[in-house]
Amino acid sequence: MSFSLAQILLFIVAYLTGLFAVAHLADRGIIPERLSRHPATYVLSLGVFAGAMASNGVMALAQRYGYSFLMYYLGVVLMFVMATLLLLPLLRLCRVYQLASLADVLTFRFRSPWVGATITVAMCITLLPLLALQIQAVADSIHILAGDNGGQASRQDRQNGLALLFCIIITVFSILFGTRHLSPQHRNTGLVTAIAFESLVKLAALFVLLLAAVYPVFGGFGEMHLWLQQNPGMIAMLDRSNQGDTTRALLLVFFAGAVCMPHIFHMAFAENTDSRALRSATWGLPLYLMLLSIPILPVAWAGLKLDHALPVDYSGLAIGLSLHSVPVSAAAFVAGLSAASATIIVTTLALANMCINHLILPSTLLQIDREQSVYTQLKWLRRTLIGVLILAGYIFFITLHGKQSLTQLGMVAFTGTLQFLPGIIATPYWPGANRKGLLAGLGAGLAIWLSSMLLPLIGEYQPRLM
Repeated sequence: MSFSLAQILLFIVAYLTGLFAVAHLADRGIIPERLSRHPATYVLSLGVFAGAMASNGVMALAQRYGYSFLMYYLGVVLMFVMATLLLLPLLRLCRVYQLASLADVLTFRFRSPWVGATITVAMCITLLPLLALQIQAVADSIHILAGDNGGQASRQDRQNGLALLFCIIITVFSILFGTRHLSPQHRNTGLVTAIAFESLVKLAALFVLLLAAVYPVFGGFGEMHLWLQQNPGMIAMLDRSNQGDTTRALLLVFFAGAVCMPHIFHMAFAENTDSRALRSATWGLPLYLMLLSIPILPVAWAGLKLDHALPVDYSGLAIGLSLHSVPVSAAAFVAGLSAASATIIVTTLALANMCINHLILPSTLLQIDREQSVYTQLKWLRRTLIGVLILAGYIFFITLHGKQSLTQLGMVAFTGTLQFLPGIIATPYWPGANRKGLLAGLGAGLAIWLSSMLLPLIGEYQPRLM
C-alpha cells in the first residue's frame, strides 16, 4: 500500500491549514477566551517539547537504552515538579522586566549585550540538529508512504527533494503563525491555542497506534503478554544499558532541555499570562507526558513482531502499511507531522526574535525606512529570519546525507543546549557570577560539544551518552 506524493502534500497543507484556522479563530475571539486562555490550554501548549523525538525517535531510544528511554519524559517532569525553585523565579523576572527569551534573561542578568549576542549565535548552532531531526522525520515518513523506488543514489535525492518541499510548506505556515502581530511583545493567543490543539492531535494519533498495535497485531493485551513471555529477548532489551551513568546522563540532558530549548522557553514564559497556569503545569504537563509515553513500548514491540524492514523510529508507519490500513497509516504520519511542525514553528519564531533583539538591532545592519512603520519592518525581518533558519536546518539535513538516526540528532541537540543550564541556574542563585565566567564556561562547553558531537555527526561517528 502506498500513497501518491500529491495526496501526501495535500494532506500536509490541509493539516497545517486546519492548525492555522484554529489560531485564527482564537485570535478573532471566535474560540471563547475561557477556552483559549484556560490553564489547560497553556499546559497543552507546553507539549511542544515532544517533537519528532517523542513521536518517532523515542522508540529507537527505548531499543537502545531500555527503560532509560523514560528519562526523556522524566527530565521534563522533574523540572516542572521543581518549578518553585527555578521556573517560577524566572517567570517573575520575565514578567516584571518584559523578557521573552533566554538571551534576554542572561543579558539582563549579566548586564552585557555581548552575552545576548553570544547566547543567540550559540543557540542557533545548537538547534541545527533539532531542526534537521524534524525535517528528517517528516521527509522519511513521506518517502515511506509514497513508496521506495530506485537505487540508493536516487533514494537520497528523492528524500532531499521531499524534505525541501516540506521546508517550503512549513516556512509559509511558520511565517503565518509567527508574524501575525506587529509587535513580538504581543501575547500570541492563537499560537498557544494551535499548539495546544496540536498536542491533543499528537496524543490521539499515538493512542490510535497503541490500539492498532495491541489488537490487530497481537490480538489483545493477553496475547501481547504471551508474546513477551515467548520472547525473553524483549525483556532483556528493556534492561539493556539501564545503568546508573547512562540514566543520570539522559536525565540531566533532558532536564536541561526543559528550560534551555528556545521553543519551551518561549511557550513557558513569553506566552504566559498568568503565573497560576505555570503552577497547573507542575502536574498537568507530567500527566500529559505520562499519557504520551504509554503507547511507545507496545508500538515498538508490534513493529518487532511484524519484522519490518523500516527503522524502529517508524514502527507506527510499518504497522499501518503491514495492516494495509489507511487510518493507522494516517495516524502514524499525523503524529510525526504534528510534532515536527509545531517544534519548527515555535523554535524558528523564538530564534528569529532573539536574532533581531541581540544581533540586528544592536548593530547597524537594520536601515530604518522612515516611510514605513518600524514594527512593519521588523515583522518582515522576522519573516526573513524564519525562512533563513529553516533553510539552515535543511542545509544541515542534506549535509548529513541521512547517515544519522533521529535519536542521534536529538542527543546532539539536547546536549548542546545543556551548555546554557549553568547560566540559567546562576541567574537567581549565584549573585557573584559574572559575564567573563559565563562566557568562558560557555565557550569551553561549546568547544567540547562541537569537537566531540556536532562535527563528528557529519562524519561516520555515532554520538553516544554512556
